[in-house]
Amino acid sequence: MRLRIGIAILLASVVPFPQTTVSTWTAQVLDESGAPRPNIAVKQIWQNYTLESATHTDTLTTDTTGRVTFPARRLWRPLILNAVGTIRNHLHGSASYLDATAPGLQSFTDLCCNSRITLHPVPEPRAQ
Repeated sequence: MRLRIGIAILLASVVPFPQTTVSTWTAQVLDESGAPRPNIAVKQIWQNYTLESATHTDTLTTDTTGRVTFPARRLWRPLILNAVGTIRNHLHGSASYLDATAPGLQSFTDLCCNSRITLHPVPEPRAQ
């Protein structure tokens, strides 16, 4: 009986299952006056530091209302690799953010998962 339980635990620990790294994320890009900005490239950057060694990116373009929706990001991993990753990696958890840019404008947010992003003029370099 103990052997069967041990085999069941071992098998359960090596079967991959989905883990959400980032939930579905909707953002609206606005200019400084609060007007929606269509056709703006918005880049999503994310990584689960415990489970992955690589950063991921995806870029989508805002619609006519200035909105963009990124899908949930899931990682299929067995439990045993989660344990190994936690022991091996001192950086725990996930990080994700959005970056929106347009000529002469920039913005950034890390407020998941329903954000308003305001584009601001890129500061001029300071003379030294």
